[in-house]
Amino acid sequence: MSSLVLLSVLGACSRNELGAVEFEPWEGLESKDPAAFGAWTSFDTSPDGTKLTMSYYDRAQSGLGYAVGTPNPDNTFSWIHEPVDGYIGDNGLDSGDRGKYSSQVTMPDGTVWIAYQDSTNRVLRAAHRLGPGNWEEPAAIDAAGTGNWATMAIDGDGHPLVVHCTDDGAVRETRWSG
Repeated sequence: MSSLVLLSVLGACSRNELGAVEFEPWEGLESKDPAAFGAWTSFDTSPDGTKLTMSYYDRAQSGLGYAVGTPNPDNTFSWIHEPVDGYIGDNGLDSGDRGKYSSQVTMPDGTVWIAYQDSTNRVLRAAHRLGPGNWEEPAAIDAAGTGNWATMAIDGDGHPLVVHCTDDGAVRETRWSG
């Protein structure tokens, strides 16, 4: 998808009529572009429609990343990245290979839900972003042998609904209330 098409998508979005809170990425935090991002990406827009949001699998570090893209006048984007799950932690431990098949939704209030696979344990996981740089501890939300090819929507109660495949190819629906 070209940057021009992405800018057209941004122009078509409007602020939530319910008065969604301002969506601001990580003010004052440093961001380093990952070495290999772009696999299993999922895009949405910020509540005010001026920025792109993206979840992705970082192949170089086997982790789930999240980024906010601000359009530039030259039809490119400036991205601010944030590690979500599967990266080596402050304690020096690697939590495993996490982030494949990511699907994300940005809510009208600016919170973000991401569904993805924990490939090490073969389970569907979910992450919930409460605000800039503030993620709830990601949780396994289904049994072993799940999480392939996830796609997510938000149900009428504001909870994630994830449709995904099991290791044996069955389609499965998982709802999560957090």
